[in-house]
Amino acid sequence: MTAKEALEHLCSNDTEEQLATLRELSVLKAMPELYDITVANLASPDNGVVFFSLDMLIKKYPIQVQRDAKLLTPKLLQLLTTNNGPVVDRAIWALSVTGENSINELIECITSSTDDRSKEMCTWALGRNAHIHQHPTLVMYTLRSLLLDINPHIQYVALNALMDMSPLRPFERLAGDNYDFEPLYTELEAIAQALLKIYSGKQEWLERYLELLRNRHKPSN
Repeated sequence: MTAKEALEHLCSNDTEEQLATLRELSVLKAMPELYDITVANLASPDNGVVFFSLDMLIKKYPIQVQRDAKLLTPKLLQLLTTNNGPVVDRAIWALSVTGENSINELIECITSSTDDRSKEMCTWALGRNAHIHQHPTLVMYTLRSLLLDINPHIQYVALNALMDMSPLRPFERLAGDNYDFEPLYTELEAIAQALLKIYSGKQEWLERYLELLRNRHKPSN
């Protein structure tokens, strides 16, 4: 498939034609001529088109994505609230590709938003951002403040992010020499215990977190 042919298909009003083209392009080398239409298709009403477009931007055009971070970041933040898991996953990934300033953009959204859903999803994205190790104090301050939010969903997301960053979890999202988690563990344990009583649907994870927190000083076998 040539770039000209692909462009014609991607500009089509036929969603199935767009999807078939995106699937084919996913296994081909990047074609710089298709970058602009790929960005434009982030506004598609079809989640499949949006997903494959995000996937292409991440994997085939990372330099352009970082270059155009100021333009793309608002679009990516909006996609966090689509309620489509695959799209949200790729939007979170793309927010890391845009560069280090994504941390500041996410925190600005969290602290200024009056919409709880937007705040919740931006908190998820912050916890999984690739640049948190460059701003550990700012990230941790933001997440700790969310533990006191009146919305238990936001409290849980903040707890989840902090646990996943901690040395108690295997992801190494925030190295131990970047932040001392020990003074935070008592606070996390209290929040997890409180949420266990009021937040239905997450009991299994909350109990797992409590086990990790309570056994953190025991030697591993």
